[in-house]
Amino acid sequence: MERTGIAKAHSTKAFFLDSCNRNAAKDELDFYIEAFGHGKTLPKRTLEVGCGTGQFLLPLLEKGLQGIGVEKDDVMFEILQKQAANSGLLADTRLSEFKDFHDPTGFDGIVAFHVIGHILDSEVLRSFFRKAFDLLLPNGLFLFSYDNMFESWKSKQWNLTTTHCFEDGFGRMERSYTPKDRVEGVAAVQSFITIGKSGVPQFIHDKQHIRFYTMTELVLLLEETGFSQIQTYADLNGTPLGDEEMRGHVLYTTARRP
Repeated sequence: MERTGIAKAHSTKAFFLDSCNRNAAKDELDFYIEAFGHGKTLPKRTLEVGCGTGQFLLPLLEKGLQGIGVEKDDVMFEILQKQAANSGLLADTRLSEFKDFHDPTGFDGIVAFHVIGHILDSEVLRSFFRKAFDLLLPNGLFLFSYDNMFESWKSKQWNLTTTHCFEDGFGRMERSYTPKDRVEGVAAVQSFITIGKSGVPQFIHDKQHIRFYTMTELVLLLEETGFSQIQTYADLNGTPLGDEEMRGHVLYTTARRP
């Protein structure tokens, strides 16, 4: 696919996902602020890793809080900059891999939503956690989300469908998951998106691999890195999960740098 075609496909996929996840992003922002200071204090400086098109970052800035976004996808990055300009916001965003990001000041909080599933190697994830730890100030909060494998993982191929209605059309995404490594929890994912707006249908197909990490594995990696006060929540529920619990489609883990 030519560069213009790839960019158009990325933009269309971003538009669909933004539309489906807008309310969830607002809930994530509220959860982050509550988790940071129990509703009593606010983060002075936040870093979002994998900020995408700014669903979390821009509302954060609208609240008058300081935030920096890091995004490695240049198409997503361009969309973010346009949306920030349209909102009249001065967004500090960096087109960069997280491993190449540097900041001498440090952060009160770091968030990464649906990022770690794209890290297939546990040693690379260990480095990711170490980078976050080093960038946080003392007592800084690290919040990240991931899909719960116990809710999603199957022994054979499986599919999930998402639909969304717009004012002038509809969107539908079908995701096909095929397990590739049952020990490591790696699956191949194919996404088929159909969007019909103003009577003009668009079709997008892409492929990627993701990894399902268990809660126990993540806690061990975080503790080895130096994090403490590690808690995991199901679907933004305010009550932490116990070690024996496996409920929730999306899990949110918080950890502190001592």
